[in-house]
Amino acid sequence: MESLKENLNWHPKAHTPLNILIIGAGITGLTSALALSLTGHRVTIYEAANCLTEIGAGLQIAPNASRILARLGILGDVMEKANVLEGLSLRRWKDDSEIGTAPLMPVVGEKYGAPLCVIHRGDLQTILLQALASLPIPIEIYLGKRVIAIHPNFGASIKLESGELVSGDILICADGVKSSMRQYFLSPASQSNSDAKRRGSFRSVSSAFQKSCTGIDGDDRFETYRWRQTSNEPPRPVNGGGRGHEARNRDNKARPMSTGDAAYRVLIPRSQLVGDQRALELLNSNVGMRWMGPGGHIMAYPIRNNEMYNVVLLHPQKKQGCQVNGGDDQSWTRKGSKKEMLEWYAGWNDTVKSLLSYVPDGDVAEWNLYSHPPLPTWVNGKCVLVGDAAHPMLPYVAQGAAQGIEDAGALACVLSKLDSVDQIESALNVFQAVRKERAEKIQSSATATRRALHLPDGEEQRVRDQKMRGAGKPRANGRDNRATEAKNGRNPDLWADEQWQQYMWGVDVMREALEGWEAIAVSARLEKLATTSLIVLKALGSIGSHGDFNDQATYSTLVDCEVQGARS
Repeated sequence: MESLKENLNWHPKAHTPLNILIIGAGITGLTSALALSLTGHRVTIYEAANCLTEIGAGLQIAPNASRILARLGILGDVMEKANVLEGLSLRRWKDDSEIGTAPLMPVVGEKYGAPLCVIHRGDLQTILLQALASLPIPIEIYLGKRVIAIHPNFGASIKLESGELVSGDILICADGVKSSMRQYFLSPASQSNSDAKRRGSFRSVSSAFQKSCTGIDGDDRFETYRWRQTSNEPPRPVNGGGRGHEARNRDNKARPMSTGDAAYRVLIPRSQLVGDQRALELLNSNVGMRWMGPGGHIMAYPIRNNEMYNVVLLHPQKKQGCQVNGGDDQSWTRKGSKKEMLEWYAGWNDTVKSLLSYVPDGDVAEWNLYSHPPLPTWVNGKCVLVGDAAHPMLPYVAQGAAQGIEDAGALACVLSKLDSVDQIESALNVFQAVRKERAEKIQSSATATRRALHLPDGEEQRVRDQKMRGAGKPRANGRDNRATEAKNGRNPDLWADEQWQQYMWGVDVMREALEGWEAIAVSARLEKLATTSLIVLKALGSIGSHGDFNDQATYSTLVDCEVQGARS
C-alpha cells in the first residue's frame, strides 16, 4: 500500500465511553460498530435478518473510504481481497470503440494519499465481522431482532418485536435503503421532540409507517404529521378521510421517486469464460469498462482476484409492476430474467452480448432505481440516521459504500471527544454539519451523470464524446492541459471527472469532524472564560455600572487572555 499517506493525528480513545445501539448490520452498521468500539464505546447491533449471508456483488472503495479503513486497521485485509483498477475505459455501445479513458491507480492513490479498489460486498462484510470478533471486548450482534418502535423523545430507546425494551446513550439507525426509521426524520427535530414528549409513549414503526402512507385514523399515540420538506411552518395533522391536496403534496415529497431506470447485476465466474479470449482478457485486466448507449449503460470490472467478472447493467425500468413507494423492487436481491436482459441488449456490440451469454441461468438480479429526496435532518435528540437510511445513493458515481464508511469515521471522531453525556446532541449536530451537505451533493451528482451516460445517438452525444476524449488526454510535463480543458470542458461522466473526483475522493471527513468539534469546544471555552473574567473584573471595579470597560487597556488584556486560554 505504497499510496497510503497518513497525515491525521487521531488517537482513538473516547473521553467518555458510551453505550451505543445500532440498528442494522450492513456495511455502514458494521463499520460504525468497529470505529466506535476501537475508540472505547460499548456497541450492540440489532439486525432484523436471521443470518448474515455473503450476498451482493462488486463495490468500489474510493480513497475517501480507504483512508478511513486504514485507520480502522483493516485496509490491509481489504487490499488482499480486492482488485486495484488501473483505469477506466469509456466506450461506445454499438461498435465497442473507445471514446476516452480515465487513469485510476496508481495515479489516484498518489494524488489522494489512499488507494482505490473494488471488492465483493461479501468479502468486505466478512473482513468487518472478523475485525469485530477480534476486538478485546467483542461487540454483541443480535440477529432476528426487528426493531418495531423507538421512544418518542428520541432518547436512544428501542422496542423489539419480542416486546423487549432496550436503552442506551445513542441510537444509530443504519437500517438501509428501505429504512423504517427514516420516517421519524421527516420533520424538524425540535417540534418532533416536543410532540413526542407530550404523548409520552413509544412510536410504533409499523403503525406510523402505515399511517404515513395511507392516512388511516387510530391511536393518537401513533399520530403522525406530514411536513413540507423545506419549510419552517408548524406541523399540521392530517386525519384519514380529510387528506387535501396540500397534505398529499407533503406526503409525496417524502417518498422516493422513480428515476425511470432499473439495473441488472450479474457475476460471471472464470469457469464460464473458458475459450473466449476477449472475455478472458477483460477478466484478467484490472480496467473498468463503461459502455454507454441510448437509455442505458454498463459498468464492468473483475473482482475476487480476477476470478469473477462483475457487471451492472442500467436500462429503462419496465412499466408494469412499478412501485412508487419503493417496495421490494428496490432490493438488489430480487431475481431478474436473463431472457429479458439479453433482449434489451440485443443491439449492443458483440463483446457485451458474448459476456451476457455466459451468465448462469437464475443468477440475474434486478432492481428498480429510486431517487430519495434529502431529509430535513439526520439527527433527532440522541438518534441519528447513517448510510443508505440517511442518503441512499444511486450507482452512477459509485459512492454508496464509501459514503456510509464516511459516516462511520466521522461519528467515531466526534463521539470520541465528549467530556460528558450532556454533549451527545452537540456531537451529533457536528456530525450532521460535516456530513449532510456533502453526502447530498454526491447524491444529486448522480442525476447529471445518469443523463450524460444515457444520451441517444445524435449531436448531443457527439459533443459528449468529444469532451470525454479531451478529458482523457495525457498531460504535458505533469501540468493541466488548460487549452484542452477550455475547449472541451469537464468530463460529462462525473465519476471520471478530475474536478469531481477531487470533491469525492480528496475530502477527509474525519479531519473535518475533529476540526468541527474543536471549533465548538473553543467557542464554549471562550464563552466560559468571558463570563468568569467579567465577574472578576466587575468585582475589581474595572467595569462600569452599565457593563462597559473603564479603560481600553483592561479590555485588550482580557481579550488576549481569553483567546490564549481557549486555545490551551
